[in-house]
Amino acid sequence: MILTLMNYVMLPAGTGVLGMAIPGCAETYEEPQWEKGGRPQLQQDRHQKVRYLKQGDLIAIPPGVPYWTYNYGDTPLIIITLLDTSNKLNQLDRIPR
Repeated sequence: MILTLMNYVMLPAGTGVLGMAIPGCAETYEEPQWEKGGRPQLQQDRHQKVRYLKQGDLIAIPPGVPYWTYNYGDTPLIIITLLDTSNKLNQLDRIPR
């Protein structure tokens, strides 16, 4: 039995956005649209989603899925990433990226 662990992205400080290139989804990105009253609009999943990050967030990312982050605030964005370097899905070779 093989246990596949998720990769984790923790945000101890700052605000930003995170995008993932999930296989099988269109390679265009879409920010969530909000209705009056602060609720997100329901829409079909036809684009990659951009997720807003804030201090204290913990995001789980499937192994082998590339992702990107962008500092969306006025303060430095500090990110800690935990990944299983022994998982072949996370590596093209033996050097962590």
